[in-house]
Amino acid sequence: MNGQLLAGTTKGVFAIDGAGSTQTLEARHVRDLVTVASAPTAFSHYKDEGGAHAALYRSDDHGQSWRSLCDDAHLPSPVNFHGLIADPDNVGGVLVGTDTGEVWQVSDDAEWTELGSGLPLVWSLAVV
Repeated sequence: MNGQLLAGTTKGVFAIDGAGSTQTLEARHVRDLVTVASAPTAFSHYKDEGGAHAALYRSDDHGQSWRSLCDDAHLPSPVNFHGLIADPDNVGGVLVGTDTGEVWQVSDDAEWTELGSGLPLVWSLAVV
């Protein structure tokens, strides 16, 4: 590994360098924020009857309560979400890839902006 790997955990964000050593990053503003993608199964797909029925949910209190980050076009979403990562430019926002080859930026207030399309299924994302 040439760069630095960031691992989001329940105890904060950790950086892992190429030598395998770790250091805790100062990330108090994101420690309470959790966003998850949800679908009926891990294999839900846009080609399923009615689509994948996926959604994004966000918690500001370690999972005690949840709210949807879906807009009208993504409630439930006909596509499944993959590659979900925190948006480094927007606290509380996420970047998400789809099984139809799209990449979306989703803000904390559920505003969706398409960043890319026409890709194969997007399994993972990284901001470098």
